Amino acid sequence: MSASRLRSIAVCASASAVALLVTGCAAVKVSVAPRSAGYSAAAKPWLQQAGVHGAERKLAAALEAARTTLPGALRGNEADAAAYRSAVWRVVELEKKHQWQLQPDATNTAVRSLQIVRQGRAVLDPAAPDTLLPADRLVIRGLRERTQEEGLGLPVAAWFRHDSPFLSGEPGIPPAGMAIPATAVLTFDRTGEAKLQFVRTLQRDTMKVGGRDRTLATDFSAPLALIIAKGNNRTLDLVSLILPMAHLHRMGLYQLQPYEPGKIPVVLVHGLMSRPETWRQAVNQMLADPEIRRNYQFWFYLYPTGLPVWKSAAGLRSELDRFNTELAPRARTAGERARMNRKILVGHSMGGLISSLQIREGGKNLWRQFSDKDFADLPLPDRTRKRLEQLTAFSPRTDVSRVVFVAVPHRGSPIAVRPTVSLFASLIRFAIPEIQAHRRILIMKARGDVRRDLAVPANSIRFLRENSPFLLAILGLPRDARVPIHSIIGDRGRNDAPRGGDGIVPYSSAHYPGAASEKIVPSGHDAHEHPRGIREIMRILREAL
Repeated sequence: MSASRLRSIAVCASASAVALLVTGCAAVKVSVAPRSAGYSAAAKPWLQQAGVHGAERKLAAALEAARTTLPGALRGNEADAAAYRSAVWRVVELEKKHQWQLQPDATNTAVRSLQIVRQGRAVLDPAAPDTLLPADRLVIRGLRERTQEEGLGLPVAAWFRHDSPFLSGEPGIPPAGMAIPATAVLTFDRTGEAKLQFVRTLQRDTMKVGGRDRTLATDFSAPLALIIAKGNNRTLDLVSLILPMAHLHRMGLYQLQPYEPGKIPVVLVHGLMSRPETWRQAVNQMLADPEIRRNYQFWFYLYPTGLPVWKSAAGLRSELDRFNTELAPRARTAGERARMNRKILVGHSMGGLISSLQIREGGKNLWRQFSDKDFADLPLPDRTRKRLEQLTAFSPRTDVSRVVFVAVPHRGSPIAVRPTVSLFASLIRFAIPEIQAHRRILIMKARGDVRRDLAVPANSIRFLRENSPFLLAILGLPRDARVPIHSIIGDRGRNDAPRGGDGIVPYSSAHYPGAASEKIVPSGHDAHEHPRGIREIMRILREAL
């Protein structure tokens, strides 16, 4: 069948199928449900009074409801705890409406005043977020489990716009902004003063109340789902595969949360035709582990997946350098600086190849696999020669301490040469125009055994064909032997390694000789989303501590 006939078939595909490929399914769906909570007998009269006229009287009634139910909530009485949470949120609503300046009418209540804590370790100023939502009102679909912990207080999701002053100085703010978890807690002293504070639970998940350390109620899934829903909210991205140049402006590292000095960055790198949302299940599951929460923070590398892998790898190197420069002044101790230099890269599929290039030596080691001519002997304009050097001259990063490969095609995939996939490859626009303009010269100067592979425009899909010289070139580069490598490989539950594979990448391609560990999970190519694959990533992170 001719290429033109194949294109005609592709154009005539159903509109729904095309829409699904272009946009992908929503990664998560979030809706806000009406609030409902049980009342304890002690709190009911005060909560009923919270509907009376006058903001000061309403605030006083809600504060008194929280005061009378707090002892029962501390003892674990669920009715009291539910009423306490309702009262706390009523206080928050009233204070938000009055710009956090309202004081209670203390005429008929034991609570004389309200202090709102705005500063302190792990304290969130409640006036800073653009939106505050009680986590229990967010109905989430698209996450396998809800990462929550029972305890004292009302979990909330605090959302900040991209241009929020709260996020000033953060180097990787997503277009949709950021959402962080916090827990609102109301406490009372003997003088009749109430104290409201919002604890940032990724930094601290306990609080001393009544002379004892109390576990705070937390919900880490709510802010994660909220920020995904506010963003592009899809796991597939066909457009950035076919038209990578049109999406270069979005390429970069992005943070899940504001930078926390002392926490080791875990950089998650997605694969072909994908986006950072593909890591939602993994991050949600990892946030459920207190040890991982205390020690790690998550960054995501977004790149148009039609780019040649060399260019995507160069982009990640550049972004890591930028983050290091911008965040270095915020490291207060030698220990915090050391942890910044212990980054862990986790790459799925093609993202693993990009990660692999961060710990290898390029330059002549790479160029000599394609040509016997030195850079200086190539009849190219200076700009083009410099561009080639940027893509091929690199050293192992000193700030990467470990790399995790998940379903990575180190030796390619047979699927990359199938007719339908080849059609997609032919549609991809070459993303380095200054090199494309001189491609004929590069082909002429290449060694004969690789000339055929250079004769077609380089892009990510052609790069991934089985036993591609480009992939073998990566494996042939010297790597930093001090950096442990781990492999996670899917076998579709067939237990047929080393013969089988995940349906996209054969085991023989995903296997990495010399890996510190190799885990086979009963998944397809989505091993990074499979519960056992995620548990293995978590095991590796704990081991790295």
